[in-house]
Amino acid sequence: MEIEGVSKVVQNRILVTRLAESGYRSGQIVDLHIEGLAKSTVHNYYKKWQSGQEFDTRYNGGRPAMLNESDWMLLEAYLKADPYATCKKLAQILKNEHGIEISEDAVRTALAKHNYKYKKPLKIPFISDTHQMARLEWCKSHLNDNWDKTLFTDETSYWLDNSKVCRWMPVNEVNCNEVRKYPPKLHVWAGISIRGVIGPIMFRNNIDGILYTDILNFASGDIKAMFRNTRA
Repeated sequence: MEIEGVSKVVQNRILVTRLAESGYRSGQIVDLHIEGLAKSTVHNYYKKWQSGQEFDTRYNGGRPAMLNESDWMLLEAYLKADPYATCKKLAQILKNEHGIEISEDAVRTALAKHNYKYKKPLKIPFISDTHQMARLEWCKSHLNDNWDKTLFTDETSYWLDNSKVCRWMPVNEVNCNEVRKYPPKLHVWAGISIRGVIGPIMFRNNIDGILYTDILNFASGDIKAMFRNTRA
């Protein structure tokens, strides 16, 4: 029996149901050696029919899981126009605007195949056009500097209670992370040059002129050793 446009699995479900309704027993259906029907599958379908349980015999062949090349080009165009679109939204757009029947999972599979990944954005400092031009001009003016005699230093801070780790838990529970009102911070200072790295030096107090002088004095031995053989 061949039903055009219907998947082989659904055809076999329909076939077992009709044979059972015609008086065939489970073993007799097995003896017919129907292609694609294992013995255990026949018994399973027969038991469901015998007990009056319903199982889906409707057409569910659906659209192939993967998009063809022209479909992918459409999807990619929408993705570039709206990179924040979810797989559900993209599947709805393809269906409503182009009549392409495809599931969220199929969209997700297609994106993974083309090396797309749904990522959380990294927070980076905003640099204005003025700041960009200033940095470019600084680079141009120092293009021919002798970097063998230059040491860049900077400091940063780490908030020790700033945990945002995800975890699996029951749906009716809330992922809580107890934090102090004023979380402790750890400050780190370091220097870098063409000759190597100085530090890091860690401290907890807020930096000021006195503390910065203490840091330089503490690191002065390493700095002098780094530039000992540098000609003035």
